[in-house]
Amino acid sequence: MSWSFFNKKKLAPKSSGDREFEREIAKCSELETNTKKLYKGMKRCNEAFEELSKMESKLAQDISTMPYNDEINGLNHAEELVKTLKSLESHRVELAANVVKTTIEPMKKFYGILPSVNSGVKKREQCLQEYTRLRGKVEKYKDKEKTPQNLNKLEQYEKELETARNDYEAQNALMLEGLPQLWEGRVTYFEPCFEALQRSQVDYYSKCCQAYGDLVEKLDSDNVGDEEGAHLDVQDMLTDIRSLSIIENA
Repeated sequence: MSWSFFNKKKLAPKSSGDREFEREIAKCSELETNTKKLYKGMKRCNEAFEELSKMESKLAQDISTMPYNDEINGLNHAEELVKTLKSLESHRVELAANVVKTTIEPMKKFYGILPSVNSGVKKREQCLQEYTRLRGKVEKYKDKEKTPQNLNKLEQYEKELETARNDYEAQNALMLEGLPQLWEGRVTYFEPCFEALQRSQVDYYSKCCQAYGDLVEKLDSDNVGDEEGAHLDVQDMLTDIRSLSIIENA
């Protein structure tokens, strides 16, 4: 995918002195650069998110195979973690798909507009060059000797110059109208995309928060019995220690 639609060295109309047009081209170049960064950034973000999901699942599986899990509670804890991650898998898949639909695909569609804009910029540049060329021809023949042949050439070039001027002015007006619309339209285009993305993220992370909160409550309830048993074991140990002769003598 090429993003170099607004190469200033090739496309900027430096000979025209049209500062307004140059400003619009600069803004479109900035828009192209930012769109490119956002597109690549969202792709990397989505890839990293999917990789994180895989690593979490692998981590849970590794925990479930650790030796201490021969003990019943350790095994239960690992199994509960695996269940929680599996319950979130469909939501992860949904969020990844929503990232594609709400940002990555719209970026590609927006990118598809840029070649036609670039064609308009090139056409304007060609019209400007033709207008400049014919204007030079007219000036040249105005300075020449007023022979019938030179006067005919002058008349011919003046007609061609008028046509070229009209073509240039029409293309220039078209671009000066369209380029600001493209710049302003970026907000209308991308705002609902980002809003949909944010809603998807809020929905996913809310479900994650709920699932992990339920997991913590489950593990805490399982640990209550363990803590009571550990407390009894400590009490028995203290009783045994007090029964030792060295304690009695003390």
